[in-house]
Amino acid sequence: MSQASPESRLIILHGNGADQLAVRYFPSASGKGKGIVLIHGSVENGRIFYSKSGKGLAPYLASQGYEVFVPDLRGRGESRPLINSESRFGNLEIIKHDFVLYEQLAKEYSDPSPLIWMGHSWGGVLIFQALFRAFIQQPSAVVCWGTKRRISVLSLRRLVMVEGFWVTLSFLLKKRYGYLPAKNWGMGSDNESKAMHEETLRLVWDKKWIDPSDQWDYRLPRSFTKLPSALFLTGSHDHVLGHAKDVRIFMKECGYHPEELLLCGKDTGYTVDYTHVSLLTHPSAGQELYPKVLSWLQRN
Repeated sequence: MSQASPESRLIILHGNGADQLAVRYFPSASGKGKGIVLIHGSVENGRIFYSKSGKGLAPYLASQGYEVFVPDLRGRGESRPLINSESRFGNLEIIKHDFVLYEQLAKEYSDPSPLIWMGHSWGGVLIFQALFRAFIQQPSAVVCWGTKRRISVLSLRRLVMVEGFWVTLSFLLKKRYGYLPAKNWGMGSDNESKAMHEETLRLVWDKKWIDPSDQWDYRLPRSFTKLPSALFLTGSHDHVLGHAKDVRIFMKECGYHPEELLLCGKDTGYTVDYTHVSLLTHPSAGQELYPKVLSWLQRN
């Protein structure tokens, strides 16, 4: 039986230099439950996982007995300083330095068992990059919501969203501002550093999964003998940013069976044809997707 979760509280971690990393902690009612870290994607912040009214994946998991931690990645949301023209960090700095701090915090407030990591969109890529490079300890489970690395699907929507906005418009905005002001231009809920945006673009185009910042090859043999249990979900109407074809490519890259993808839409028995964002935010997600993920967690 679920229990009501206490209100979340803000925890500030001190990263490199003057960086202040904001983490929203949703404690379980019982305290010292299993820890879960939720990582948001590009041009997002942690609010993808919770609302002001107390709804969303984070409070739901806390109500089910988990200790839930939702970082605003460096420079986003309640983290400071906000992304600006002086922001020089990319993907590597976040997974190498900041993820370690998130892990330490979650372990401090949770029971001794290995953590669970969940990511939405690019957040799932960051989790696996941190795992494969041993920046974080092996989790008990990973859940990816609409996560892909490459965008291989071809369509008019892709041309508008990717080549039009994510490439052409973004290039002009970065040239003018020194970073990607995605929030101000209606391209996302938060801004992106120039380096992180450019690294992400290269990873999206390149068939080889090689880190643009230091040429680390993510296809190298991993330091562990068994992959953690992983669940991948995407929406049937996620036509570009988490298209089922590209999610399956990512699953295969990580060593999982592509046919195990959970495709969420009316044709597969759900009440909604979910999109990239509504996979987490639609009211029906709390009724049919969150419980399915919870059931899977309890079995793994």
